[in-house]
Amino acid sequence: MENKAAAARVPVVLKSPWYTYIVGEGVDVRRPGIYVWTIEGRGSYVGRYRSITRPTREYADTLRKMLQEDRRRRATPGTYRRIHYELKLAYEEMRPITLTIRANANASDSERLERELVAEYGALKQSLNGAA
Repeated sequence: MENKAAAARVPVVLKSPWYTYIVGEGVDVRRPGIYVWTIEGRGSYVGRYRSITRPTREYADTLRKMLQEDRRRRATPGTYRRIHYELKLAYEEMRPITLTIRANANASDSERLERELVAEYGALKQSLNGAA
């Protein structure tokens, strides 16, 4: 029993790199902006960030946590958003994942720009924004 408990505590290490990282021309990642996760064959998710750690570090932490919970069999339904489940599935299926930092946007413009990009991807029937 002790070995099972110890195995469950071993942290999940993501393969590196687990996604392709692209910064759009003229984008300063030190400033707030808009990012897009694209999963081959599944679609894209548009989000905003104040700090670049949101898309680059926090999603990796969430993915690690989801994989660890699966290993422990303690996953709680409803804890994660649709993009988290899609990233986890893509990671497990080894589908190509791309994170693109699309644009910088100040606080007043970021919501409008995010909505425009969500509508653009939705028109292409590729939007992963929305409910799971």
